[in-house]
Amino acid sequence: MTDALIEDRTIWPVLNTLADCLCAQLAAAGGPELCFCGLQGGDQILADYPLLDDCGGMGFVRLSTAYPSMAQFPAQDPTATCVTLLGFQVEVGVLRPGPLLDEQGNPPDSAEWANAVRVQMSDMAAIRRAIACCFATVDTRYILGTWQPTYQGDILGGSWLVTVQQSF
Repeated sequence: MTDALIEDRTIWPVLNTLADCLCAQLAAAGGPELCFCGLQGGDQILADYPLLDDCGGMGFVRLSTAYPSMAQFPAQDPTATCVTLLGFQVEVGVLRPGPLLDEQGNPPDSAEWANAVRVQMSDMAAIRRAIACCFATVDTRYILGTWQPTYQGDILGGSWLVTVQQSF
């Protein structure tokens, strides 16, 4: 029963707002249409969507870690108490179908790779805009981390890490 569920009021609202910003920015960027865009849970992304027929990829927001952080955000606070604020590391990314071998087993040519990388860079910029625009509208401290490109054989994409401090 979720009717009696006491929702988290620290990172849950931020994750939802960030997912909305991500989906809007990716749609506005004009890349291939996504078949999923939203929140994912767990320690790994379910990367099956880009493998589906007629799927242009997936956008996702996922909580990666949470830790006590108060005095010197984003550092972890080793003297945490019940009133210590939390820091959250969030992964914001896109995975798309990558260039594949053709019917004869030949690797993708340079034009196919160039187009795939062009879309990947557009996604990278759209995710960065989503993060910046999202946090411009909420009272939340954040630090943009690193962009991590991904290539998993037939899936190409990447994600930004963003560290967020619990708002008061």
